[in-house]
Amino acid sequence: MDLHQRIDDDLRRAAAAKDARRLAALRSLSSAVKYREIELAAQLDETQVKTVTEELIHARKGAAERLRAEGGEAAAEAQDAEAKVLEDYLGAPAKTGS
Repeated sequence: MDLHQRIDDDLRRAAAAKDARRLAALRSLSSAVKYREIELAAQLDETQVKTVTEELIHARKGAAERLRAEGGEAAAEAQDAEAKVLEDYLGAPAKTGS
């Protein structure tokens, strides 16, 4: 299963399970990938999808640091949790079965 398909499948599963945090992270990733594809006028390969994922993780971690500095621990933890969800898509093999 390619990374695009894995993200789409996991997004559907998160929606069905009503897993709000995972759903938010995957929607963000799916949107960022589609936006980059529009920018480049081409479908991204797995390396490019991973690059987009790394950018989102970096943004989430930076936001968490800023939120902690401002005293927003709960919001920072939410950003860290989303970053953790996204890290699952950086080189881990696709899960088989359900």
